[in-house]
Amino acid sequence: MDIGKIGKQIAGLRKDKGYTQEKLAELLDISPQAISKWENGHAMPEITLLPTLSQALGTSIDNLLFINRLQIIYALYGDGIQSEDVTQLLNRFVENDILRIKVKFPIFSCLKYDDNHPKFLIIKYRNDNGVYYTFAKEEDIVVINQESKDLKPAETMKIVAAYYGTAKAKYDVMHKLEHYKVFNWNEYHANHETFPSDPTNDDKDYLTFIYLNKDGIHFVTCEEGESIACDVDREVYYRKQMLQEYFIADVPMLPEWGMGWECSWAAALTVALQAMNIKTSYEHVMGVSGACYRLAFSSPCWDYSSVDGLVAYDYATPGYKAFGFTPRFADRVEKENRSEERKYLINQIRQNMPVLGINLRVVS
Repeated sequence: MDIGKIGKQIAGLRKDKGYTQEKLAELLDISPQAISKWENGHAMPEITLLPTLSQALGTSIDNLLFINRLQIIYALYGDGIQSEDVTQLLNRFVENDILRIKVKFPIFSCLKYDDNHPKFLIIKYRNDNGVYYTFAKEEDIVVINQESKDLKPAETMKIVAAYYGTAKAKYDVMHKLEHYKVFNWNEYHANHETFPSDPTNDDKDYLTFIYLNKDGIHFVTCEEGESIACDVDREVYYRKQMLQEYFIADVPMLPEWGMGWECSWAAALTVALQAMNIKTSYEHVMGVSGACYRLAFSSPCWDYSSVDGLVAYDYATPGYKAFGFTPRFADRVEKENRSEERKYLINQIRQNMPVLGINLRVVS
């Protein structure tokens, strides 16, 4: 055994876990000096410590002591909703510094998965060229050797693969994400309007992202009707299951009264258009709609009310038309029609189309 290589192996696996020497020593109930001696090649771990050490480092005893040029640092298999660590399994398949394996359930799994869920494998490995990441979907054949060069960590979060569908029929939807880049979305809804799917499938579809960040490779899945969203720092994607919440992020707040935007309809339309990346101003909206010149019933004074029965002139319709939109008005929606109206509003919001309304309680 090469005591120097074993020391480097321990140091590398420790760092991959994000442990300091002190933290690893604490887990093993030994001194940090002992860890330092191992990693510098001055001593070997005691035989009695090997099971605990390998478990703490997420590897096998064989992988600690008998070092291949190709090493699987970690590997996860699953459907993005649940997953399991298959690192040791993959290392057992490394022969002559080559990993060649077909991603196939149930070879990889001890968990029970829904047969309809697409499943994936993500891998972090080290070879002669450094540390890299790769991924594969079910039925793919993975081949990694000591010369392989795949993906590297990304300082800015980056989606490297995206699929929508089921285990039997999943579609590569990376081209759709490229198309949606212009909207700079923080959230992607899993539905047939946003992503293509199999028209013969009557079961739920699933949206899966495989992405890189500064910490490595990850995958996340949501089911149809849910969404995949990123955190406020845009570093992590997560499954969002709050099905009753539909909103557009970063819509500006209206200024307080007396700040020059006293027509609430024009103010709301202005921020709505700005949220859709349409360049305009409050003054422009007032002008093209005719709201600057409107008159009101029963009052000789300027009327700051929104579009309601008090307004003598319909300035909303020309206002929307000036920006290429056809308004849809819903007045006192009957109970039997509220579900349909609610779906329409949700669909508009999902398409990044802010909704302007009065008394939306009747369809909420």
